[in-house]
Amino acid sequence: MGHWKSADGRYLGDPWLDDFGKIPASMHDEFAAAVTEHGKVVEINLSACLLNRTYPADFPPQYLDYLAGLRARGVRFSLGSDCHSPHYTIDFAAAAAMLDSIGLRDEDLWRLPPRS
Repeated sequence: MGHWKSADGRYLGDPWLDDFGKIPASMHDEFAAAVTEHGKVVEINLSACLLNRTYPADFPPQYLDYLAGLRARGVRFSLGSDCHSPHYTIDFAAAAAMLDSIGLRDEDLWRLPPRS
């Protein structure tokens, strides 16, 4: 990813961070079909994608639109966080509000079943 990083540490353009439209809709359709056909779950990465402040301001709404489109195609989701540090903090309330804006609520998310 460093190739696309600007001098101030942000990712403002390529490969597609400034415009999801660079990715053909047919690729989203193919991805969603493969996920549902094989009973897989797609991770929503809160830190790296949804709340990443190094991405352009248009990224979160476009990412949410993308998630809404996947959901409309029957894709199920789980949450991830990119937590690699003991000092990790994340605004779960902000993430929940963003996901709620596309109708995705906590009870809609996949969870690993408990051990039996």
